[in-house]
Amino acid sequence: CPPFAPALMRLAITIATRNRLPEVKRTCAALARLEPQPDELWICADGCQDDTVEWVRRNCPQARLIVHVTSQHSIRSRDEMIRATDCDIVVGLDADSYPVDANFVTAAKERFAAWPRCAVLSFPQRTDEFPDTLNQTDFGPTLLAGTYVNAASAIRRSAYLDLGGWPLVFEHAADEPDFALRCIASRWQVIHETSIVIRHH
Repeated sequence: CPPFAPALMRLAITIATRNRLPEVKRTCAALARLEPQPDELWICADGCQDDTVEWVRRNCPQARLIVHVTSQHSIRSRDEMIRATDCDIVVGLDADSYPVDANFVTAAKERFAAWPRCAVLSFPQRTDEFPDTLNQTDFGPTLLAGTYVNAASAIRRSAYLDLGGWPLVFEHAADEPDFALRCIASRWQVIHETSIVIRHH
């Protein structure tokens, strides 16, 4: 197999969360239905003052858990997980977002294998923020994009590291368009793949 074959790629799912245990429970239950499972699951409890840490240790022993006693904010938390894993693909989710289809892991690996210049794979969202999307089945054609959303995307880790990652000074916003523009300037692609959908509450 060539080095980009899906069977040889490893995929991690990462979740950064702060005091959102009910959402973490729901998302972990949804992730448990994925077939196959991700190669790694990472959860960063970013300054949580609820029972998130204890619940994850008790109910998701397979998860790689990072604990910040004091919040470092979402961008630093996501960056830390990307650098900690050695998986080829790193999926970013929020505490309240998860893939709709059980074959998500295979589908994501296949897209990255087919598109070797894809640095970021963006996914459409069925979200309460836009109620019309909740029953939407057609999200239009797959296309090249100028930005993406960390709660519904996957990143090729080698591209992330080559480009220096997100500027951590942003803390909670502006990281996505900044990174997307640097990808495009370096001839990497940001692709919005409309056949893979994320449910984002």
